[in-house]
Amino acid sequence: MAHDVFISYSKSDKPTADAVCAYLEAHQIRCWIAPRDILPSADWGESIIDALAAAQAMVLVFSAGANSSVQVKREVERAVHLGIPIIPLRIEDVAPTKSLEFFLSMPHWLDAFTEPMERHLQYLVEVLQRVLTGPDGKPRKSTSVPYEATLVTPPEPPAPITPPPIAAPPIADAPTVAPPTAPPPPPRSASPPAFDPQPPVSAPKPKLLERREMLGVLAGIGVMAIGGSYFLLAGKGGSGGSAVVHMPPPPRTLTGHVGSVNAVAFSPDGKSLASGGADKIIRIWDLVTGTVTKSVMGHKDTVQCLAYAAALNRLGSASNDRTVRLWNLADYSITNTLFGHMDNVNFLAFNPSNSQVASCSTDGTVKFWDTSSGSLQNSITVDTKQLVTSVAYSPDGSKLASSCGNGDANIWDVATQAKLLSATTGNSAVQTVAFSPNGGQFASAGNDKNITLWDSATGNKLMTLSGHTEIVETVIFAADGRTLFSGSDDKTIKIWDVASGKALFTLTGHTSAIYCLALSPDGKTLASASTDQTVKLWDLS
Repeated sequence: MAHDVFISYSKSDKPTADAVCAYLEAHQIRCWIAPRDILPSADWGESIIDALAAAQAMVLVFSAGANSSVQVKREVERAVHLGIPIIPLRIEDVAPTKSLEFFLSMPHWLDAFTEPMERHLQYLVEVLQRVLTGPDGKPRKSTSVPYEATLVTPPEPPAPITPPPIAAPPIADAPTVAPPTAPPPPPRSASPPAFDPQPPVSAPKPKLLERREMLGVLAGIGVMAIGGSYFLLAGKGGSGGSAVVHMPPPPRTLTGHVGSVNAVAFSPDGKSLASGGADKIIRIWDLVTGTVTKSVMGHKDTVQCLAYAAALNRLGSASNDRTVRLWNLADYSITNTLFGHMDNVNFLAFNPSNSQVASCSTDGTVKFWDTSSGSLQNSITVDTKQLVTSVAYSPDGSKLASSCGNGDANIWDVATQAKLLSATTGNSAVQTVAFSPNGGQFASAGNDKNITLWDSATGNKLMTLSGHTEIVETVIFAADGRTLFSGSDDKTIKIWDVASGKALFTLTGHTSAIYCLALSPDGKTLASASTDQTVKLWDLS
């Protein structure tokens, strides 16, 4: 991929590096970062070399971990050889080892180990904007001059913040023109051990956890608050036991898919996650290690949807190969393949008892299947000319909601297949529907960029949630029904207060459309799937 900046970091600093990457990309600075931008079939070393050769600058996330990383040293040495400007972003108050100091003996560092983090990240953006443009403000052409490391003269660094006075000028008012004064060099310890590859065991890491949490908040890969610094997420009981969920830290990113990731689903025990997409492979992830424990193959085309059936010990998948498959969780063997749709199967949902699975298709139908035998029970023709995009059972299993390309969201009686009501917002396609946990309302969203809340009994419109700037692809309710999550082609996830209709948070970090969201059984983790080929895990606890 085309990029401006190569991000170098040690393994221990990956969450911080991911957050820095997301912040820079949110400010139109294209980044290359491993492993995200290394294809599964590509040679790791060659990919690093090629990426450095194509970069116009390197951002080094500098810490004690970077000090002792052989890989970081190699990347820095290569950047110096290529004449690439190196901007060290110090996230810990440590000095470089002598081997790194040899390459980084430049006077200008960006210190980012004090709060608030946003000031340092904005400063980094300003520095990179200067590096990536020439004196005339035009984009600088990539150069490759051996053994001429470029010294970066940044604008004035942000002034340290002390508790009083509170009325410090906002970030937006900070000058962007560099005064003649250069920033001071990084503080160095008077004692020789500061230059050792590893700091003394007794030396604590300076607020690393807090800094990473703040980095996620301010970098955008975490969240941006609207009207407050936290939101309330009640327990599953709906009363009492409410937990204050502060701004999430930077998400974990799962990479491995080749092509769009269209579907994610948490296992019933919350210990693993299934994902599927354009590469036709269903991947099962261990959520502790972030590694793939199983690659499930069988579909012959894009996997569009995944859902677990806890009572059956099954995983269901829907695909563009016109089938629904049910997989045994013991060994992920196929127990049933459901044939009957004449076009792409876009979505599936299990009823609460797991005795039935509903699927919908581009062929304009919704089909009901027996999960034990795999036999077709009933079929509804929703529209002969438009695709059906999603389905959702009501909490008691008596009703099914469907969304359609004709602009309708319909509610059906599962027993009789009779249409109970039809809700429409116009001619714009509806991409997704979801029932609230108590079944009293349902949400629909789609091409009009809005989310609409409806009364499930009458079909009356209750509220419109506006804020996304592109198609809304997916919506889900939290277990308490007070919070709604939405994912959009505008690359953002929004968290809404259902009572007021206000957006509480906007999560950014994906670099392309978000197709699917899923909540863990305990409600503490949100998973998002995107056409940027990644799955992100957001900590809501």
